[in-house]
Amino acid sequence: MLTAILNDPNASRSFGNLYSKTRQLENRMYSDIEVKELPDISPDHPHAAEWFTRKKSFQKLAQKLRQLPSPVNILEIGCGNGWLSHRLSSIPAANVTGIDVNTAELEQAKRLFENEHCRFIACDAHKLSMSLTFDVIIFAASIQYFSTLTEILDACLAITNPGGTIHIIDSFFYRPEEVMAAKLRTIKYYHSLGMPAMAEHYFHHTYDELKSYNPVFLPRDNFVSGIFNRSLFPWIMIKKAYKGS
Repeated sequence: MLTAILNDPNASRSFGNLYSKTRQLENRMYSDIEVKELPDISPDHPHAAEWFTRKKSFQKLAQKLRQLPSPVNILEIGCGNGWLSHRLSSIPAANVTGIDVNTAELEQAKRLFENEHCRFIACDAHKLSMSLTFDVIIFAASIQYFSTLTEILDACLAITNPGGTIHIIDSFFYRPEEVMAAKLRTIKYYHSLGMPAMAEHYFHHTYDELKSYNPVFLPRDNFVSGIFNRSLFPWIMIKKAYKGS
């Protein structure tokens, strides 16, 4: 059984409520009909371009995970409405667990997608203690909500099987000199939504923070002639070494 120790349950619920309200203001709370079709969405939707990018990310990630020996146990941290966990559960012999603190979307995920190969659990990933380990852990557009990158990555590596991998997709990373301007943009954005407190929960991680993990930058559309375009989302893979390797 998978369990989680919450660092501060009240704080977790507070963030979940704040995040849910922000998602509503951003037109990111989708109907059941829409969620069932994700990452496909109407070209008229205000976030259609974003979903085009996320569809490409999903396709490349799924293609890579299909190459792994089966069975494969996958954890998605920050699964939201569950569309990605659901899609990945169609990989042969895959078992997917999605976790999140946004209970509104998580209940939607359970209602639409939960089955013997795909389950959803409400918990805070900041302080995880799990009796299960995983072959793959995924952060899809969610790593920016963790204040300390090393803390969450170390916690994930502790529950990753030897040879297993962590994948970070659909999130920006920055050079150190870019962080201040990015923070100011974030503050301005959330103030414009009328949700200024949300800026305190959005964190701007740098490439330098990843160095000690020997990250691999996997190829995707924002690689041109082997040169990484930092203005677009990277696909970052961190591998847990086998003992003695």
